[in-house]
Amino acid sequence: MQPVKSLDRTALASSGLPVSKRFRALRRLNLKQAAASIALAGAIAIWAAAHPGQFDQVEAWLESQAELIANRAPFLVLGAQVESTRAETVSAVLSAADIQFPASVLGIDFEDVRNRVLALDGIENAEIYVTPQSELRILVDERLPEAVWRNNGNLELLDANGFRISLASSRLERLDLPLIAGGGAEAAVGEALEIFRVAETIKDQVRGLVRIGDRRWNLELKGERRILLPERGAVEALEKLISWDRAEKILHRDFESFDLRIANRPTVRMREPKAGEI
Repeated sequence: MQPVKSLDRTALASSGLPVSKRFRALRRLNLKQAAASIALAGAIAIWAAAHPGQFDQVEAWLESQAELIANRAPFLVLGAQVESTRAETVSAVLSAADIQFPASVLGIDFEDVRNRVLALDGIENAEIYVTPQSELRILVDERLPEAVWRNNGNLELLDANGFRISLASSRLERLDLPLIAGGGAEAAVGEALEIFRVAETIKDQVRGLVRIGDRRWNLELKGERRILLPERGAVEALEKLISWDRAEKILHRDFESFDLRIANRPTVRMREPKAGEI
């Protein structure tokens, strides 16, 4: 099945009745069929009550007729399409849907199919319906990767809300995304992205963010330097430090750490000079 690259969700058919009129017509047809089925079932029930010895034969006949009706052309779904430009998403969604075509629309549990699709990593929302062309259409909203999370030796792509999208085989695979690490980091991706936004002016020095004790962040810089951010107000604290750096270039000096955990009392630890250095 090929990805649907450009799907107009409001144009389900290119000819014949407008979609809304088609559905109304189909609904009227289904109501008439349902009414007829109810009347037939009532008549059969009365007959069966009068002929109790033949109930099993009647039940078997009803089951065979129900199967015949379910497999008639108006109830058949001939195939499926997934709206996505990514072939791997199309393949994963169709596999999760797990429907053998042709299939009767009466035998498809649409809510169950939708739940299986939503269980996939990288899928935020899904809509499923049958078009007038007897095709199952699955519309998916995919999560967008915003950060790389180093977690227990794995690299995971996360969206802005911390939901996992997929694994990355190497950091080099997504150098365009900021790196976070540490337990609980996925639950604070929103704050991490704000910190990276503030640190944009020094991004050439930034290596990534490390979550400490599932409470706060350390901003790791090149040259084994770090900025210890407070548990609360981390973005504001870093904004002040960046403003200070613009004036005095303090972040370009040979320091070991900048501790911003105590408000209004930043502490800097300079690196000890090596033997022979002045």
